[in-house]
Amino acid sequence: MQAAISFDTLTVPIVWTPLPMGTCMGLNRTSKPADAEIQTAVSVAGGYSDDGQYFGRVTLGFASAKIEMSIFSWPRMTANERRQLQSVYRATLWHEIGHLVTAQASVAAENARPENMVTTSSRVDIVAQTRERANAAFARINADQNRYDDLTGHGIEQDQAPPPLAGADTVARCDAR
Repeated sequence: MQAAISFDTLTVPIVWTPLPMGTCMGLNRTSKPADAEIQTAVSVAGGYSDDGQYFGRVTLGFASAKIEMSIFSWPRMTANERRQLQSVYRATLWHEIGHLVTAQASVAAENARPENMVTTSSRVDIVAQTRERANAAFARINADQNRYDDLTGHGIEQDQAPPPLAGADTVARCDAR
């Protein structure tokens, strides 16, 4: 099953994959019930001055994104467990959208940095400076993603996130059998 959301300049597909389980009890131990995959792109726009110096600005943007979600099932699922799953799906999707929002903020912060200007007389230096700035930006984006997951416990404590990212926790309560 597939759906999509609009985010920034992208259409982000949401891909749902069935994940059969033995019981509901394994649900909260699933290592990766969802994942947001975000690809960024780097560009340099600029020109040459009268004295032959190249000047330009390194800019980040989104190349693509995708959210992957698991559809859980197990034998003898109760109506209450189905309701619990619907809550978990909503909370998990909100958490994954939070990854997109966090990446968007990281990209905006990186693009605002004055260090993203490059000036050089050598084409080799242009490439080297661009690569250096891009690597630093990607490191920041990854660090921000890790901080978001640490803060929210990968969604288990989504209520700990600051607004507008705070939301329901991604925890299901299984029926006793």
